[in-house]
Amino acid sequence: MNSDNVRYILISLIKVLLVIVGMLFLFLVGTAIGYGVIGDGNPAEVFDGKIWEHIFSFLQ
Repeated sequence: MNSDNVRYILISLIKVLLVIVGMLFLFLVGTAIGYGVIGDGNPAEVFDGKIWEHIFSFLQ
C-alpha cells in the first residue's frame, strides 16, 4: 500500500470514530433531557444503574 491509501483509510476511520462518538454524546444528552425535562426527574439520575435496569426491563 502506498501512503495515499494509508492516509485515506486513516481519514475514513477517524470520520467513523467521530460519528460514533457524536452519536454516543447525543444519546447521553438526549436521555438526560428526556429524563430531566420531559420526565420531571433529575437529569443526573439518568446515569444511575437502577434507572437502566428499569428501562431494560421494559425491553424484555
